[in-house]
Amino acid sequence: NTGMNLFKLNRDMKLTDSVFVEFVAGMYMPFVKNPSEDNYVLSGFYLNDEDDMYHYDAILVDDDLNVTKEIDVPILPSGLFSSIYRTLFYDGDFIIVCRIEKDLYIYLRMDIYGNVKTLKLSYSEDEIIPDYANMRLPDYPLFVYNTDPLQYGCLFNNVKEHETYITVLGDPTLVLMDEDFNVFETKRIVKNGDYQYACFYDHKIISLKDGGFALFMRVDNFKEQIHTLQLVKLDKNLEVVDFQNIGEETPMSDRYATNIGRNGIFECEDGSIYLTWSYDPLDNHRANRYVSYLDKDLNIIWERIYYNGDELYPNLYGNMLLSDGGLALAGY
Repeated sequence: NTGMNLFKLNRDMKLTDSVFVEFVAGMYMPFVKNPSEDNYVLSGFYLNDEDDMYHYDAILVDDDLNVTKEIDVPILPSGLFSSIYRTLFYDGDFIIVCRIEKDLYIYLRMDIYGNVKTLKLSYSEDEIIPDYANMRLPDYPLFVYNTDPLQYGCLFNNVKEHETYITVLGDPTLVLMDEDFNVFETKRIVKNGDYQYACFYDHKIISLKDGGFALFMRVDNFKEQIHTLQLVKLDKNLEVVDFQNIGEETPMSDRYATNIGRNGIFECEDGSIYLTWSYDPLDNHRANRYVSYLDKDLNIIWERIYYNGDELYPNLYGNMLLSDGGLALAGY
């Protein structure tokens, strides 16, 4: 049967319980905790051949991995759904960008039970997602820009070509939307000194507790022909107020030497920040995996390798900030 294995570990990372649950969804959503009830949500979408609809499939489990509820709800006709492009979980709701085709997207807000609250059809000409998004699919993240009133932000690449570098680059552009996904402002994050923000590669942005934002991404220095990763701090007006380079500077010819892990950035209660990223010095797909820990002023406190690149294509499929301030990493 198609399904998922769920595992429970204690604080010492010892396995205490496991269970197999039948689960047909192939397009997975984030595994989240339900804020209204004391349980967890495993969910995703699948195409139901009987009604030609994409269904939201969800399983709710308690702390002991007992299934407390199963949900199967038709959401969208097959012609209006191709892939989950971006997701955000906020205040008990999933905010989802569904890609239909090259320039056509659906913005959807629904709760964990499959109740749709907001649905909007959008073309890339609306300046939410650019035409170039179909060329290569980095993670253009959604984030909460404001809570009262509720407003979202989306980070994408304002594409342009560079005369000395054989690729497509551009300044990252932040698009701000109201709770109905109507754009009310766009803002470009321009280059920082000799560094050009390479938004065409992996990047992450999160809201900070002080009202600002933290942006973690790769940057390129065309003058020196090197690149590295950079953590950038923005104020509420999305102006750059501070930055810190992360990892080694490597030749730009080694294009994929540095990459940001899935999720990639977490803020702790005291304002300190965890970063997950990888560095492949030989570009041979045997990347070293790192965790960096910085204080609230972006000073690096420590940096550690948690995977030394012995295997091809190591995958970090999930990471989570724990209640005690630790960080849990999962993958294979």
